[in-house]
Amino acid sequence: MSDVQSNVKPLTLTTGRVIFAIAGVYVTQSLVSALSMQSLPALVRAAGGSLALAGATTLFMLPWALKFIWAPWIERWRLPPGSQERRSRMLILRGQVALAAILTIAAAIGWFGREGGFPDTQIVALFVLFMVAGTVASTIDIASDGFCVDQLTRTGYGWGNSVQVGGSYLGMMCGGGVFLMLSAASGWPVAMLMMAVLIMALSLPLWRITEPTRTATIPHVPALGY
Repeated sequence: MSDVQSNVKPLTLTTGRVIFAIAGVYVTQSLVSALSMQSLPALVRAAGGSLALAGATTLFMLPWALKFIWAPWIERWRLPPGSQERRSRMLILRGQVALAAILTIAAAIGWFGREGGFPDTQIVALFVLFMVAGTVASTIDIASDGFCVDQLTRTGYGWGNSVQVGGSYLGMMCGGGVFLMLSAASGWPVAMLMMAVLIMALSLPLWRITEPTRTATIPHVPALGY
């Protein structure tokens, strides 16, 4: 009997492993927000852009304000009805890769506009990219919160909340002040590429774990009306 039990896969991860795995993901979410709503306005103004253009970056909050609309569909995919499978890790990691790719594309766009300013086409491209990045990051947030709720016990919720808040502050520092200092030293395209590399590095702890399956299927199908 003990041999059988020793081969049973645990249904949840330890609190320490969950916190270590998800911390970098929460850093990434705020890093992207700081890039789009703190650093991008500063770069636009430094290049001679208008206050109105800098203020328009607040539109990048829209995906975060509206994510409740697609959250039920994300939950259905994350925890498919009629199955014991969990897909949180898969969804989060795909989102992290997508964010790194978006920042890499943004860096490439910067290299094509190296005369020092921000041509209109470059501004439009960057705004589109960061709107997509905000949508991806807010979607990752849905899956990240679900992952924590699934894997943490009630006594571990406090740790989950702490890493969520602490990670968000650290991400704001990286995407804000640190990015701008790197931009001043090496140019913003290089700094953007560094942020992409950082996102991939922050994803490694989650990549190294295996997400346990559920103990049973759940008949409830998430929807806006509950």
